[in-house]
This record gives sequence, structure tokens and C-alpha cells, in this order.
Amino acid sequence: MLCMAPTAKIGTEVPVDGGRACPAPRRRGIMPGMKLRLAICGRNYDAAAGLPAELPLPEGATLDDALAAVGRLLPPGRQLPESCLVALGGAHLGTLGRHAQAALRDGDELLLLLPVAGG
Repeated sequence: MLCMAPTAKIGTEVPVDGGRACPAPRRRGIMPGMKLRLAICGRNYDAAAGLPAELPLPEGATLDDALAAVGRLLPPGRQLPESCLVALGGAHLGTLGRHAQAALRDGDELLLLLPVAGG
């Protein structure tokens, strides 16, 4: 199985549910909110090749906010399958379609494991 961390640079606002957005980094290198490390593994992970390695989110953002932000950053017409596994900080939380909520903290790693076989 192949695994990659996205490599695109952060430089634009990333909207999250409710119309909130986390602004691009300020000149002094200070970013309000938090950053989530993002890793994508499994078959067809190339769909996420343009995603940033770090996802900026406003303070208090939820796992659903993070997943929605990832979905909006995918190329037009692409989406992650509902059966994609979701893990946060090494803990399995379920699938993209059905997962437990979890508090997000600055520096957490969000792992999305795309299906590697049908069934």
C-alpha cells in the first residue's frame, strides 16, 4: 500500500462550515487558530495530491469542520468515498460516512485511509 502526506503550500483561506475561515499566515508567522497535519493513504490517494500537508482551521473547529474543509480542497468532481477510514492522533474514529466526534488540537494528525479493496 502506498502512503503520502500532501505537499501543497498553504497560502489561501480555507473555509469551514458556517462560513468561518482561517486566514492565511500573517507576516510575523503567527496564525490564529490551529493547524492539523494531514495524511492520505490507500488506493487512489493521488486524488488528494494537491491538498496541503497542514490544514489551517479556526480555534474550536470540529472533526466535521476539518473533513468538510478537506472535501472542498479536492479537485472539482472528486470526493473521498464514504468508506474512507478516519483516524485522529492514531485513534480510529470510524469512516468518513459514520465517525465519532473528537476535539481537535493544534498539531493533531488527521489520517484518511482510502479503501484498498472492494467487498
